[in-house]
Amino acid sequence: MSYSFFVTAPDGPPAFSKVVGGVGLDGVVCVEPPRANDGWPLGEPFHFLMRGRSAREVEVGFEEEGAFHVRILTCAARVDYELAMAFIDAIAKLTKGTIHPEDGDGVPWNERERAFGSEWIDKMVEWGPKMVADIVEREGNMLSLRGPNRVFHFGRRLLAELRKSGDHHVFSERLLEMSVRLQWLEGTFEQPKPVLTLPRSRRDPAAGFTSIEWRPETRCFLPGGDYLALDAAEKMFVPYAKGPELAGDKWTYLDEVQAIVEPLSLVEWAAMLKNASKHRVDA
Repeated sequence: MSYSFFVTAPDGPPAFSKVVGGVGLDGVVCVEPPRANDGWPLGEPFHFLMRGRSAREVEVGFEEEGAFHVRILTCAARVDYELAMAFIDAIAKLTKGTIHPEDGDGVPWNERERAFGSEWIDKMVEWGPKMVADIVEREGNMLSLRGPNRVFHFGRRLLAELRKSGDHHVFSERLLEMSVRLQWLEGTFEQPKPVLTLPRSRRDPAAGFTSIEWRPETRCFLPGGDYLALDAAEKMFVPYAKGPELAGDKWTYLDEVQAIVEPLSLVEWAAMLKNASKHRVDA
């Protein structure tokens, strides 16, 4: 799910450094290192983002057809659209090529802002979250949107939470804020890795389960899974979905399943373990 622009380059692609240098924005990061020849490998896009602000990466590459391809992923933040437009402008000024949107007529190199300016960006920023919400509501599946640092998961639980305001403008804004926050999570935290436990027979891997260790003394980033493995004298497994109920206001969802859990005192942990025993499962 994305939106693409193509910018023709009649005389071939300008150097990578000239294009990037013409963007004129602070905080631009390229995920891949530039090529030794300062060129654009055919059909292999570079990925750009705004450090600390992007929800998704912007793809910029040169195609065999002789045009640059700038691709904006669905649920990109406004700053990501602005970054894409800055690349389109930088390329168009250097090539004097025509700018072709994926679903409309081309515009001259110096008329991008008139045709695809602030109002167009406003519509697209609002449209992306609404489109994925419609998919989740219609199909019931959780969508996973890859960002600069983490995957943002979006499903029915989060959809219901964000729709409580009743304002579609607020809905889109809050979803994008959550996505950006997840990518650039502040503060220190531990991130326990999911442990996959397979059935003893190993004949049916689908019968296995994942568990996440949760300890009381640390601020934890929990990536989701089937069960929480609680640190106790005898390890206790409870369904991951019970986490918010057990942790209370210490638990903050970052998307559909991922969460930050603040440290619990020993007294709080003991009380939580007592409550958790009611949900204990034999895993």
